[in-house]
Amino acid sequence: MKRALVVAVGLWLSSVSVSAFAQNRVRFAGDPLLVGAGARSLALGGAYVALSEDATAVYWNAAGLARLERGEVQAQHTEQFGGIVNNDLLTFALPTRAGGLGVGITRVSVDGVRITRLEDEGRPLGPDNRPEVASTAGTSDHVLYLGFGKTIRPRWSVGSTIKIVWRNLVVGSGSGFGFDAGLRFDASPDLTAAIVIRDLTRTSISFDTGSRDKISPSLLAGLAYRKAVLSGTFTSSVSVHLNEDVASEESSQAQKLGLEYAHKNGLAFRLGLNGRQFTAGGGLRVARRFGVDLAFLEDANLDNTFRISASVFF
Repeated sequence: MKRALVVAVGLWLSSVSVSAFAQNRVRFAGDPLLVGAGARSLALGGAYVALSEDATAVYWNAAGLARLERGEVQAQHTEQFGGIVNNDLLTFALPTRAGGLGVGITRVSVDGVRITRLEDEGRPLGPDNRPEVASTAGTSDHVLYLGFGKTIRPRWSVGSTIKIVWRNLVVGSGSGFGFDAGLRFDASPDLTAAIVIRDLTRTSISFDTGSRDKISPSLLAGLAYRKAVLSGTFTSSVSVHLNEDVASEESSQAQKLGLEYAHKNGLAFRLGLNGRQFTAGGGLRVARRFGVDLAFLEDANLDNTFRISASVFF
């Protein structure tokens, strides 16, 4: 146990020093490409790039699809920030002789946005000329993920994901696609290292207004360490996201740390840090066929949220 904790702390300090090279660009809150996938990974602070070997690997690191032991369908629903932002996720993964296949679709929506106007638009705002609701509008974003992972050597796996994006905003609609590439190295049964290049080809989204949004490539790097202890498994993981397109107030979330203890009876307990924000959660596996996970996510600027996901294994 002590050795595992030392490894976790060391990895965390290393990631903090590396993050000094990160550059920040602007993305909007609730961006479907950034909200994460799966309550287990989010309870671990998002430090999942070296751990992803389930149906959410199509989002985190497609190289993990090569390590699938069985098929899985995972679903997630979240109402964030007091129900303002809704997030739905459905992922599917299947091991084959050629490699692991993954498909996922995520939806992020903001509904019931009130559009107001003055009672008399010809006069200035005042006590006798107040705003009134003229209509309501909403936005929705959908992303389809298609991934494949393959073992190229006993300890090495590679994977790639194609992302197809549709955006329906109040000011216009747009679509585009992007490409992620991942690499995983299992140094030992206990230690795993992984890297992912997101938006490798600069994900481009074209809008019907004639404008275009381009997302620059970013790098995720992570390590995970597992140790059998106390009739279960202790796992520590750390990752860093470099050159991620985020607002400046979110730049501190580049470093992510997760700790998990999973008992052999199927119960799991998790803690994490997403930058300076605390995360926690738990999970339950039943008869190796069903699973449910819960995550608590702290947000000092908006509102704390919970995410729940459920899995069926086959």
